[in-house]
Amino acid sequence: MKDVYGKTVNPVWQAWSDSYIREWLISHGLLRSDSQKTRDQLADSMNKYYYDTKGTAYSTWTDSQMKQWLIEHNIIKSDAQLQREKLQKLIQDNYVGAKETVWGAWSDSGMRSWLIEHSYLKSDAEKTRDELVDLMNAKYNDYSARTAPYLIWPDARLRAYLREHGMSEDALPTSRPTLLQEVRIRWVQTQARTESVYAKIKEVILSGVESAEEKLGMILEMLTGSAETAKARSAEKYDEAKEYADTKYDDASGYANEKYDEANGKYADAKGYVKDAAYDTKTEAEHKKGEYESAGKKYWNSKVEQAQRKAEEAKVEL
Repeated sequence: MKDVYGKTVNPVWQAWSDSYIREWLISHGLLRSDSQKTRDQLADSMNKYYYDTKGTAYSTWTDSQMKQWLIEHNIIKSDAQLQREKLQKLIQDNYVGAKETVWGAWSDSGMRSWLIEHSYLKSDAEKTRDELVDLMNAKYNDYSARTAPYLIWPDARLRAYLREHGMSEDALPTSRPTLLQEVRIRWVQTQARTESVYAKIKEVILSGVESAEEKLGMILEMLTGSAETAKARSAEKYDEAKEYADTKYDDASGYANEKYDEANGKYADAKGYVKDAAYDTKTEAEHKKGEYESAGKKYWNSKVEQAQRKAEEAKVEL
């Protein structure tokens, strides 16, 4: 019987052509445009750099890897026979809460420092990593830190986050624990800055400053660094906008004047045409009238003459 725990999910890029993979790597700054790589070398790069935003650290695990993890964490028994969908659900429900998932983002020195700072550990105490993890798991109660989204990110996304926050490619860690540790440091710094700015903005909004413009100015100062910078930036943008508007106004005015003159010319032409046409029509009508009157007279004269002849003939017969 085929081993049901051998199934896995292939990443979408495996269906891409070599040229498309190469373009993807180049567009993300991960490959020089003049670089020549084989399919295997390109695949190594994609395994290292490509990630799906919906992907997790366990997205590409085989059935056997998921089963092994669940057994090691006492979630299922070794003889359990489960479908892939059930294995995935169990991993999803338990992975982020596992001790090594949460504390894998902390170095030994980081855990020691926190425990000492909060008087849970003496500075001269000797503890193994497992002991430090157990202490942290028991004493550290910051729920948001224990459920931070980066804890389940795939390695490729962790690398991308570190690159985005200034870490060079050469300095990137090679193991998941060290990737998590470096990401956690930057994540905490970013969250601290965000919370600080949010608190200040909230304070301004709830303050006694009545003018909405003043409040917006103060908030803008917090977000941009200084009021002078914001003022200079606003002035610069105003000048750029004014110059653009003036240019567009001049263009529009010139165009309008040109069209106005053109319309006047066409109006004059049309007026002259209508006048000439009216005169021609009147002249032609008068001419036709003369022709019709002359023809009518001739017609009635001939009828009168014919009647006179008939009368003369009748008299003779009488």
